Amino acid sequence: YYTQNIMDEDCENDTQRMLNPSVKLLDLFSGIGGFSIGLEKAGMQTVAFCENDKRAWPILQRNWPGVPIFNDIRNLTGKELEQYGIGKIDVICGGFPCQDISAAWAGPGLAGVRSGLWFEFARLIGELRPKYVIIENVANLRKRGLGIVLQDLACMGFHADWAIIPASAVGAPHQRDRLWIVAHREWEPVVFSGDCVDPDTGDESVCPHCRGDFGECGCFGPFTAEDAGWECVQEDWGF
Repeated sequence: YYTQNIMDEDCENDTQRMLNPSVKLLDLFSGIGGFSIGLEKAGMQTVAFCENDKRAWPILQRNWPGVPIFNDIRNLTGKELEQYGIGKIDVICGGFPCQDISAAWAGPGLAGVRSGLWFEFARLIGELRPKYVIIENVANLRKRGLGIVLQDLACMGFHADWAIIPASAVGAPHQRDRLWIVAHREWEPVVFSGDCVDPDTGDESVCPHCRGDFGECGCFGPFTAEDAGWECVQEDWGF
């Protein structure tokens, strides 16, 4: 009840929320829409949500009437968005599940079933090619996957900056450190030229992301070695 009242106050004036409806926002792992509240105040328009917990749906439906809600990121594609009249996406935001990353237990990191949904997030980024991506997770991502996330973004043509920002920095009475990543698209993928070489084996036609057979592995390509090859994979992120 308390949360819903806050949401009602923040979402009271739809006209003020959508100052620039030409900036289209896709909100993943939406929860009750906190990301969208802030980004719409900055002038964006939320065109779709993806949230698996249907307990959050009534709040989203009440405050964003008519905005479609998808329930499984694993099945969400650009083609499905098009069926709802949603075309070009300018910004994708989301805080993918943190349970396997959290310092509360020795979890498997991005190899876990829940936090591994980052790779579905990345798949959509690669397919939809937004101008910007905004990502949130627990601060422990630094030790359990930040290098992989930054690598994936780099291999899709995105330059990313990250920072730890605590809730106390915006007035909350507790620390609650969170890691934030803001990425922008710098280049577009080009047709694979066959010059990616595995630095360990010398094999050609190797995917720079997973080292599998390029074109058959299902990763985010195609890329050339110059644009998204071993430079981004071998980069020492220092984590």
